[in-house]
Amino acid sequence: MNLFKIAWQISIFTFVYLFPMLTVDAGEIYKLKNGLAFYINVINQHPFLVDHEKLLIIQNHQKQVQQITLYGDPGTGSPAFLFKQNEDIILIDSNGYWYFFNQKGVLLRKVWKWQEDLPRDFIGIIAYSKDKNDYILIKNRRITKNDVYRYKDP
Repeated sequence: MNLFKIAWQISIFTFVYLFPMLTVDAGEIYKLKNGLAFYINVINQHPFLVDHEKLLIIQNHQKQVQQITLYGDPGTGSPAFLFKQNEDIILIDSNGYWYFFNQKGVLLRKVWKWQEDLPRDFIGIIAYSKDKNDYILIKNRRITKNDVYRYKDP
């Protein structure tokens, strides 16, 4: 009887505390015209709160090119913003890091540019939806620097 109780407690602990940290939810895919796709997965979700880490996945024609851990969401929202500049795709994370990708999805460079002017060609916001417990792409919205730069934490 005592052994059964210990096994039960271990299984509850695993389900409540460890399982959410090990699972990865598939994010909505944001495909560009050239076959390049970006999506964000929720990882290491807190078992009771909205807090989670973000994993950016870049695919080129269904083949994974890169995975990059982005700034986590402390529960108040931590969207990422996609832009196009010349031939590069730029993702600006909410902590001011700019990620420059070429047309094949390869990361060219990562630069911290807090409060820099935003690129002109805005693609959309990749934001967390509490209803879907996933990241969605929001297009056709006006944004300002205050929308983008939320956490001065390089």
